[in-house]
Amino acid sequence: MANILETLDINHSFDKDRVMRFPNIQLEKGESKLILGSSGIGKSTLLHVLGGLLKPTSGRVNFMGKSLYELSTKQLDQLRGKQIGIIFQKPHFMQSLTAIENLKLSNTISGGKSTTSQVYELAEQLNIQSRLQAFPHELSQGELQRLSICRAFLKKPAMILADEPTSALDDGNTAQVVNQLQSLQQTYDTALLIVTHDARLKNHQFHTIELGAE
Repeated sequence: MANILETLDINHSFDKDRVMRFPNIQLEKGESKLILGSSGIGKSTLLHVLGGLLKPTSGRVNFMGKSLYELSTKQLDQLRGKQIGIIFQKPHFMQSLTAIENLKLSNTISGGKSTTSQVYELAEQLNIQSRLQAFPHELSQGELQRLSICRAFLKKPAMILADEPTSALDDGNTAQVVNQLQSLQQTYDTALLIVTHDARLKNHQFHTIELGAE
C-alpha cells in the first residue's frame, strides 16, 4: 500500500542554539499512529511541518506522492485545504456564529460541498448533533473538541493531524474523543497521526513513536 505521508531526515531550528531532529515517519492510508513526547520537545513544530504550515530547516516531507515544500504557495494551500485536516490543541471557532455555521464556513473555505444533512450525519456520529445550534461559548471543552473533529473530517481528507486533542479533557472525555477519532478514521479510511504528551493514549490501539527515545 502506498504511503500517504513519508518524511526523511527532518529537522527544524528556530535559532542556531537549538536544532530539533525528528524520526522518519511513514503513514499509510487508513493507518493511525501516535507520536508521544514530553512538553517542549517539538511535537507541535513537527505537526506544523507535516501539515504544510512550517517549512523545515532541512529534510523532506512527501504527501500523496508530492514533496510538500517544493509546491508553490497556491498549490500547497489547495492541497492542505482539501486533503489535510488539522485538529488543534485549543479549538478555535468564530464566537458570533453557531456551531453549524462554523462548520459550514470552514467547509466552504476548504472547497467542500457537504450538505446540511451530511453535516448532521457526521455530527451524529460524534454525538454533537443536538448542539449544532449553540454558540461556541455555550459548549463544554469536550463538545468543542468533538466539533473540531467534525470540522476536520467534514472535507473527507486523506490525512488527519491532531495536536494534543485530549490535553484539556478528563479521563471520561479523553476516552470518548479517542474512540470517536479511531471510529471515524476507520469509517473514512483516513490516515491519522496524533502528537501528544498525554500518556493515557497509550492505552488505546496505536502504533506509538516516542520522541526523544533512544
